[in-house]
Amino acid sequence: MRITTLILCLMLGFSGMSGGETLTGIDVLVADGFSALKGSRIALVTHAAARARTGRSTAEEFLIRDDLEVVRLLAPEHGFYGVVRAGANVED
Repeated sequence: MRITTLILCLMLGFSGMSGGETLTGIDVLVADGFSALKGSRIALVTHAAARARTGRSTAEEFLIRDDLEVVRLLAPEHGFYGVVRAGANVED
């Protein structure tokens, strides 16, 4: 089975159609109903501070969808919440 890997670079924005509004990648996906990813299996690279304009975390925006499957949630070195000390082993 093919796993679709999506890496959202939330530091880069996309120019919206209305008035040159700048949207992050997650906000573009939310606004479009995740249409480009429907039916996909996703490995998401994110952390707890990554947020959509809705106020929900990026991970939550993906996990509440019924039309795609998050198969892996990957986080930076210090864990999803950033509380793991440097070099520590993080369990699955």
